[in-house]
Amino acid sequence: VIDKFPFSAQGNSTDVGDLTVARSNCSAGQTSSTHGYAAAGGTGGSFTNPEYGPGCIRTTSNVIDKYPFSSDANATDVGDVAVAVVGACGISSTTHGYYYGGRTSTIHTTVDDFGRFPFAADGNATNVTDLGGAYGGYHSAGLQSTTHGFINGGQRNPPNSFNNEANYALGNTWSFSFASDTDTATNLHPTPGGGISPYNSGRGTSSSNEYGYVFGGHNNATLRRFPWANADNDTGAAGDLTAWNASGVFGIISGTMR
Repeated sequence: VIDKFPFSAQGNSTDVGDLTVARSNCSAGQTSSTHGYAAAGGTGGSFTNPEYGPGCIRTTSNVIDKYPFSSDANATDVGDVAVAVVGACGISSTTHGYYYGGRTSTIHTTVDDFGRFPFAADGNATNVTDLGGAYGGYHSAGLQSTTHGFINGGQRNPPNSFNNEANYALGNTWSFSFASDTDTATNLHPTPGGGISPYNSGRGTSSSNEYGYVFGGHNNATLRRFPWANADNDTGAAGDLTAWNASGVFGIISGTMR
């Protein structure tokens, strides 16, 4: 299902179309000026012991779906990412859609791939670089300024419990320039614990012209922000969410870009 809701007034969403492949868990979303995209994602499986147990068998997709903003319509399959994954994060420049990380259908196998695809022409994604293999890329948060993309948080590989702080890349924030397709991401926080608050996995994001925002996620009800001009400076909690999944730790949220 593809749902949309108006920015001009509060209200419920409406069903405006379908993806080419039904996704059960965490596609990476990208946005051009005219279209929305959904890249990769989970397509089903047996979740008798969800996410971290031996009984979990998942299936994943490598499809890049594209749908128009100008009219309500179904998505079309316009290409593939390099590896079929679930739980990748999405980032958008004015010319390309980017994605990072995720897990394959093999339980606890985290992918370090960092790729992109053009908005100007339909086609497969290409791998740009990776983050050196030492970073957990499952349920990371993707953000974007006008010149750079940012990757925040995510789970290390392999995890054994969502509620164990050692399973998360605590606060790590990486940046890369949209101007170069060979620019290796720069780790703004090389040691765990720096940057934006612990339990940084499954968080939602929003990007304004001046700030990046991250909120919610696993075991986290805070809303935090950092300035693009000094992206390694967590300005602290900007507030709290009005409600969250307080009865459990499986909070995976989404947000909007500017």
